[in-house]
Amino acid sequence: SLDGLRAACEDIGLEDCGLTIGVDFTASNEWQGRRTFHQECLHLVSPVHPMNPYQRTILAFGSTLAPVKTSRTIAAFGFGDSKTKDHDVFPLNQQNGGNCTNIEHVLKCYKHCAASVVLSGPTSFVPIIQKAINTTRKNPQFHVLLIIADGCMSDEPATRKAISEAYKHPISIILVGVGDGPWDKMHAFNDKMSRQGFNFHFVEYDSSVRYSKSTSESFLLHAFMMIPDQYESMKRRG
Repeated sequence: SLDGLRAACEDIGLEDCGLTIGVDFTASNEWQGRRTFHQECLHLVSPVHPMNPYQRTILAFGSTLAPVKTSRTIAAFGFGDSKTKDHDVFPLNQQNGGNCTNIEHVLKCYKHCAASVVLSGPTSFVPIIQKAINTTRKNPQFHVLLIIADGCMSDEPATRKAISEAYKHPISIILVGVGDGPWDKMHAFNDKMSRQGFNFHFVEYDSSVRYSKSTSESFLLHAFMMIPDQYESMKRRG
């Protein structure tokens, strides 16, 4: 249960962590909701469909991490748009370098970007991973990097190298796949990273909530299940 997961975090001393969120603004979001999001763009913000998959994921993570005391601001960035493409990220909050005061603030900034950003590509997770690495260099405290994306990375070797670099820092990377998939390549990549012991975990949003009565809890259990072990592993490595 989620309560059990929170208790496990408390038992190992995980009472405070940083959070960086990376949101995929590549063009494939336009058609990746045909099966899983009413045939709409995954970034659609509409009164008809109040919460798109990105909003639901951000809200769920925020409510779960709240008891773990994310005492600092939340860094939130987008990637894959027409300006940053696969070489940079952009702040969701244009006023404060990407920093948001809480999850509600993240959602507000995301909503603004979803209505104005031009989707592009290709998909690269390297810039957002590097952003989290730079954050922990300044403040070497346990940090969760949440990446929400609708597809696989375009450059697997570069992604593997970035995750390997992140392993040297107190970072847990959770990649949530939203939309129709297919996700075979990401599951294979996740298995490869797991065998090598890297702090990377992939969760497919739709499959983790499809057959569950408590959709949010089922998804979050899948997403957070590795964090206690990863945190303990980081403590052992110093």
